[in-house]
Amino acid sequence: MPLDLRAPSGPSTQIDVIGLESDIALGIECKSQERFGRRANFAEELAKLAQTRERFSRAANASDYGGTHKRQVAFAFFFSGVELGKNDRERAEAANVALFDDRDLEYYEKLVAHVGPAAKYQFFADILPGKVIPGLEIRVPCVRTRLGKFVCYSFPISPEYLLKISYVSHRSKGKRSDINTYQRMLLKSRLNKIRQYISDDGTFPTSIVVNLDAKRLTFNRVKQDSSKEEQRDSGILGWLDIRPAYKSAWVIDGQHRLYSYSGHPRVKS
Repeated sequence: MPLDLRAPSGPSTQIDVIGLESDIALGIECKSQERFGRRANFAEELAKLAQTRERFSRAANASDYGGTHKRQVAFAFFFSGVELGKNDRERAEAANVALFDDRDLEYYEKLVAHVGPAAKYQFFADILPGKVIPGLEIRVPCVRTRLGKFVCYSFPISPEYLLKISYVSHRSKGKRSDINTYQRMLLKSRLNKIRQYISDDGTFPTSIVVNLDAKRLTFNRVKQDSSKEEQRDSGILGWLDIRPAYKSAWVIDGQHRLYSYSGHPRVKS
């Protein structure tokens, strides 16, 4: 079902690629040139796309498309054979429109080949860097403890949810180094073996360890039977509220167990 982007009085607007997830709505314009060079009318194309944001958001969040909360809207341009200057990039940033090119496409294709459907969450993170997504907010039962000077939280959560916010690479030197890190830290042969183990009703008795920014967490303690100091030190019961962005949980241990669920029928378990 296509999105209706018609203005109340005026012509309809076409967006080349539209993607709807439960938490996000993507609008992507694709432009290509036979000869590599500047795009003279980029400013006009950018302004036209940005002007459709309100209508796009209204259409993407219409009742016909389901959802229990408002989707976060993101716009992007994909360019092939186009040289973008500093001013072009600054205009796009001011308009809140992401820019991608052939090198970016190659990176995402390699990432998909390696980790499967969960790669899309890396793409979402690059379009909405650090943006808190209302649909990702969750409350889970939790035990708070200490490990040396660190505060630790133990809680149950589904692989489907954790894959949305996780990553295994601190990308600091560009996408080439990032994909190399994924390939080094996630062995495809091991992922395939664990996927088969999951299919054979295998379970994991140990936890996956992630690092989350404390600013994204709120712990609410619940009443316990005893207030003895030794019991408080051994664990405090409560509810943990998580307000994450895409790519906000760094997986320290358990990468293979988690990413083996990428695309697996039991990812919601």
